[in-house]
Amino acid sequence: MATIMETNRNTVKRNPLSAGMDYMPPYQPLLRAAVAATILGCSPSYVLRLARTGHLPCVRLGRTVRFRHQDVVAYIRRHVTKDVRSHASARRMGRDAKPRNNK
Repeated sequence: MATIMETNRNTVKRNPLSAGMDYMPPYQPLLRAAVAATILGCSPSYVLRLARTGHLPCVRLGRTVRFRHQDVVAYIRRHVTKDVRSHASARRMGRDAKPRNNK
């Protein structure tokens, strides 16, 4: 709800500073690459590479790159898989190939 200021008993005015801002989401600080890397379990340089290639959304403030927590969590959710094998081993073996039994 917008903030309401009462001028007298019969007149109610809306605060002009809150016009169009009926709902304001809670403030969440932007994350540095090192913090995003800790959440993702990788290096800060890899996080910056994900941002540069467009895989992880970022906020650029001049030369500074920051990340929203919700974008980092969404990246994790997009990459959840039930397959235990890594992408590299799947490429080496082919999609239908079974793992070799090394005895």
